[in-house]
Amino acid sequence: MAKGNKNAIGNPAWVKGVSGNPNGRPKGAKSLTGVLADMMDANELELKVTIQKPDKEPEEKIFSIKADQSMKYAISLALVAKAIQGDMSAINCIFERIEGRVETRKPGESDEKDEWNSLTDDQKRAKIIELIPRVA
Repeated sequence: MAKGNKNAIGNPAWVKGVSGNPNGRPKGAKSLTGVLADMMDANELELKVTIQKPDKEPEEKIFSIKADQSMKYAISLALVAKAIQGDMSAINCIFERIEGRVETRKPGESDEKDEWNSLTDDQKRAKIIELIPRVA
């Protein structure tokens, strides 16, 4: 950007018609989508997870991806590991994928899906652990 150029409101930071990145992306550089696509096709990964329970020593678990499996499997392992550690967003993600997303209902309406919302965190973790053989 040339010195002294200003936009319509007098701000020199953004001038109409002048690129903030005149050289663009370097040749051969991959987009984020391209990098993610490559990673999803990878077939080797080792994931070390430390599980910390209240009043207990940390426990390390190692999850490995075999050559015939993909990064999708690794991501599933990582998600299950987070759920086992008590991450409620991971737990909800797994249940939404397996059981389907909970529909929004009018006040006073209920169905079987209310069971999940009425469970304690420990009961939810136990349900997740029951599902692990189905996921793996």
